Amino acid sequence: MTIKHKHSQLAARLMTEIGTLPLDGARVLEIGCENGWFAGQLKGHASYLGLDPSPEMVAAAEKAFPSGRFVAADFLSWEPPDERFDLVLFVDKIAHMPQQDAVIAKMASLIKPGGHLVLTTENPFVYSRICWVRPPAEGQFRRWLTEDELHRMLDASGLSRLRSYTVLPAGELGILKIINARKLNQPAQLVIPERWITGAKERCGLGQFRVVIARRNTDS
Repeated sequence: MTIKHKHSQLAARLMTEIGTLPLDGARVLEIGCENGWFAGQLKGHASYLGLDPSPEMVAAAEKAFPSGRFVAADFLSWEPPDERFDLVLFVDKIAHMPQQDAVIAKMASLIKPGGHLVLTTENPFVYSRICWVRPPAEGQFRRWLTEDELHRMLDASGLSRLRSYTVLPAGELGILKIINARKLNQPAQLVIPERWITGAKERCGLGQFRVVIARRNTDS
């Protein structure tokens, strides 16, 4: 399965989660919006602001999705508008941002009381056992957060976790070479539906990505 396919599957799962949240008239902030894909998925039901450090990405997003607002800026140095958001999207970025505690704290401060966060990040147990994952390039920051570390940061920032789970099982090294082996999984699928096997792996924390849905406490 290609990396592109994996990310398209993740996006589909996120849209299912986002679809359960009240979006009509909502204010949505996406941190690390890249080409603005999520702006298009909202289909005008919400007011969207996308932030990305790359001016080139922002220019592409503005061209593709003129109904959204986009800003080229580093998140921690960005001075946000005098508004709070009903939903903040933070997809696969925290592992590549230094000062992770500060990033989570600032992000939480931008959510309205009662508003929601949808966050994803790489699962270090799985990513460290994927054969195509290489060490970070020179000068590139990468620190995968464990489940406990991520939950601690979210709890400290005044967010209540509603759901936290992994998706898209992967991995070909170490114990995952056995768990994900075709010789084991294909015979099992003759008697157990594949979606059940996948679901069991995800519940056991063997998905490639961790998804967290959290809500800002109304008294914070």
